[in-house]
Amino acid sequence: MNIAGKWILWFGAIGLYAGVLGGIHYHRHFEQKFDTVLKSQMLDVVHRRAAIMIGGLVKRPHAITIEEYDVLKHAIEQDSRIASFVYLNRFGEVRWHRNTEFIGLRLDEFSLRTDLAPGVIGQAIETKKAVVRKLPSAAFYEIAIPFAVRGNIMGILDLTVSRKDVIARTASATFKYTLATVGCFLFIGVAGFLFLQLSVIAPLRSLRDRIEGVSLKGLDIVFPERNDEVGGLALSFSALLGTLRAERANVAVRDRQRGLSERRWWNTILTVILSGGDGAVVIDEDNIVLYSNLPVAEGSSNVDLHLLDLIDGSHQDILRAVAVAYERPNQVVESRCVLEGVSHLVKVTQLENEGELRRTLILFEREEVLELQVA
Repeated sequence: MNIAGKWILWFGAIGLYAGVLGGIHYHRHFEQKFDTVLKSQMLDVVHRRAAIMIGGLVKRPHAITIEEYDVLKHAIEQDSRIASFVYLNRFGEVRWHRNTEFIGLRLDEFSLRTDLAPGVIGQAIETKKAVVRKLPSAAFYEIAIPFAVRGNIMGILDLTVSRKDVIARTASATFKYTLATVGCFLFIGVAGFLFLQLSVIAPLRSLRDRIEGVSLKGLDIVFPERNDEVGGLALSFSALLGTLRAERANVAVRDRQRGLSERRWWNTILTVILSGGDGAVVIDEDNIVLYSNLPVAEGSSNVDLHLLDLIDGSHQDILRAVAVAYERPNQVVESRCVLEGVSHLVKVTQLENEGELRRTLILFEREEVLELQVA
């Protein structure tokens, strides 16, 4: 997988992970925040009218006053967030309810006829503080607010508050957060991808193309100067090519020197062992002549002579003997030929080496010389 693909997978995985965790966290944060605001507002609605409620409870413990009725009718019942409520006096009797049939009932009887659980009211009486409980349906809060005078409970207002607005506001805030997060990640992702594409991938591809265009003949690379890691890589590769050029030049010099030394060595050896009129040729594994005392074919250069520059196609016997010698290292293969009107005995042997250097020696002995020696 290329760098761009890895970037997309990595960034997508990180974005998804952070988005999911962030979404869960902020959803809970929004929910807690709006719940806190709702509970605070409900308590504030009652506390601002607590003096009127306490005054009515003290003045008429069993019957609701006009002032209390106004508060309940216009402040409590008119609040759309309050689904239901029950107003109790200090004797545990229902002082007011929207359903007038319940007025005057004791709390335990009222609980039997409705689904009210008296636990929250009991906690409020015990602690003399407002108690809030989320109902099992999670769509409502039950808030029990006690009214006390000098530590004595005079009455309790129990509210069932809808969380519909909290749920809606939480969903809206979470949706906005999700849109903002997705937009932010897309912006960062696109910007990061463009930066990666333009500053890393494209220069690397260009450098790759230049490297693929390097030839053994030139060993040179041309790449625009860059003050970054890609430019440093190009400089390092260019330095490597320079080192290879220098090494190749040194190798060529050593090869030439070794070739000259070997030619001088063959010339010295064969000059000593050859009789007058005999000929000799030494060729390497590429049939390049290292030594020869035979006349050079017309038009041929004295530099890097090939075997065919000395022996033309009419001497097939010699060429066949050379081919057989290649297959029989360190053995002498004999043949005959006529050079300049004189018959010669040809002896060919390949001097095998464990390395790649292989030399083939071709001797041309004049046959009349051999006859004189026999006589």
